[in-house]
Amino acid sequence: MDYYYSEKLESEERKGKIITNVRGFDLEIYTLSGIFSWKKVDNASRLLAENMEIYPGDLVLDVGCGYGVLGIVASLMGADVTFIDVNERAIRMTKKNLRSLRIKGKVIKSNLYSKVKGEFHSIITNPPIAAGFAVCSQIIKDAKKHLIKKGRFQLVARHNKGGERLMDCMEEVFGNVKTIAKKGGFRIYISVKK
Repeated sequence: MDYYYSEKLESEERKGKIITNVRGFDLEIYTLSGIFSWKKVDNASRLLAENMEIYPGDLVLDVGCGYGVLGIVASLMGADVTFIDVNERAIRMTKKNLRSLRIKGKVIKSNLYSKVKGEFHSIITNPPIAAGFAVCSQIIKDAKKHLIKKGRFQLVARHNKGGERLMDCMEEVFGNVKTIAKKGGFRIYISVKK
């Protein structure tokens, strides 16, 4: 059975292209079936892209990057982005999208943080809720050691479909959490490393 959080997918590849505007940037993004929300930018990712706290010069890690939309927007905002995903199709499409949009970035096939080195000003994620709470909470727990002091962990989730538990996990790990945006049942939670 293929899941978007699987490493290798057996299903036939179908090509897609998304033409959209996110945070004022006109984007033409290439996608493949088997990548999360491959036909359109999902509402959760759009909300995070439109509201994430990113500053020029930030080192940013996009965890579970999919075809790269969050990290692409962060790059266009002036950040230096590292994109990670376990899904081989996602890695291929992120690389293709960076080339097509002439954006620099590091793209690493990594199961969660297994291949990640260094620290970041910000970690952004639309976590794979379908993979289960254990995986999503691991993303939160392991984020702390990959953030600089005062680094920001930013996550989007549907509040009443697991988001509340993830928010509690962020509070437990970082000692703080706040909601910076909400729309259509989705919320963006942010924690700062003390």
